[in-house]
Amino acid sequence: MKNQQQSRPYVPDYDWLWTQPPSYTRTLRAIISHSDAAVLRTAFTSFIRSLQHDENGVAGRGGWAIYPNVSESEPHAVVADIVSGGEDVADAICDGADELFEKLTATPGIKIQWRQLDTGATKSD
Repeated sequence: MKNQQQSRPYVPDYDWLWTQPPSYTRTLRAIISHSDAAVLRTAFTSFIRSLQHDENGVAGRGGWAIYPNVSESEPHAVVADIVSGGEDVADAICDGADELFEKLTATPGIKIQWRQLDTGATKSD
């Protein structure tokens, strides 16, 4: 599992994205931080509200979903998981990461770290 520590756009790791069959999901974790907790929460909430939501309230777009991870978040850092599966998993994960990065880094001072999570045997069907 590779971690990208710099605040820069996600760089796809195709070995990680394509080592499992298409029926398995991939989870890219974004750790979004800012020195001002209120600025961070406002930016993240605005981003989530800008997305489409399904009938269960899950936010996402075009084959990816984003799940805020409240249990691992803290006042100056929000943890969110971008999840996708299927044949277009690489495109979907990259699209989700690009949109998150573009919208959140428009707020000065926001930093993002990326972590590719091991997915085990989670199937997307």
